[in-house]
Amino acid sequence: MKRLGTALVLLFVGCSTEATVNDVGISYRSVEDGLVAGTFKTAYGSVDFESIVTADGVVDVTFDRGAGPFGSHVDWNALTNDLVFADGFEITTDDRFIIKALASTLENDIGNTLPASDNLIRQATLWGHHPEGKPLLTRIVADAERGWTTLCDVGAYTFNHDAWSHGQQYEYLAAGRWETSNPCRDRCGAGCTAIYGTSAWTKDCGNHDRCEQQHNSLSCGDEFTFASDDYTFAGNCNY
Repeated sequence: MKRLGTALVLLFVGCSTEATVNDVGISYRSVEDGLVAGTFKTAYGSVDFESIVTADGVVDVTFDRGAGPFGSHVDWNALTNDLVFADGFEITTDDRFIIKALASTLENDIGNTLPASDNLIRQATLWGHHPEGKPLLTRIVADAERGWTTLCDVGAYTFNHDAWSHGQQYEYLAAGRWETSNPCRDRCGAGCTAIYGTSAWTKDCGNHDRCEQQHNSLSCGDEFTFASDDYTFAGNCNY
């Protein structure tokens, strides 16, 4: 399947479906099973993106905000994700905002049914949640049996928020996919709903979300590290 065109960016006011130099919105060069590529423009900057399936279960995802490419080499066969970036690369506040907005826009626009789009959304979510500053990881290695606690079918789940980077703290909070008080808190993705997009809910993503509710991103590096394999590999709940 292939679709070319533009889509409305749901997070911004005054978006246009016409792809011109000055537009705020998303435009695609390709939307196929094995290749999703385009440009996302916001009032705060833009990002070029590409997700290409290079072999069965192997996907390269690349982002470029104008200062050089960065991204992920994801191998679902080995459950590894090698993060790729240039020397001196750092995540900024604008990077986080724009890449999170890209993830939300892709979720609402093309969803996660294509292998290239699912991995693109996952890696946009991963990089969008990375704490500001230098990359914390170069490789993510997952263990499908022990790597995450999924909350897909949990009505409520009590987890502890263990914030090692700012002192050991334990909080016991209702959580889970069906927890209505704060459904955003433990979702491994942008926003709160998951009708179409990547929709993993896990304990580690909940710990990271709770940390960022109480602290800035720089204080949540440990929580991000523990959740990094969840963002990349945890199963979607929108089955």
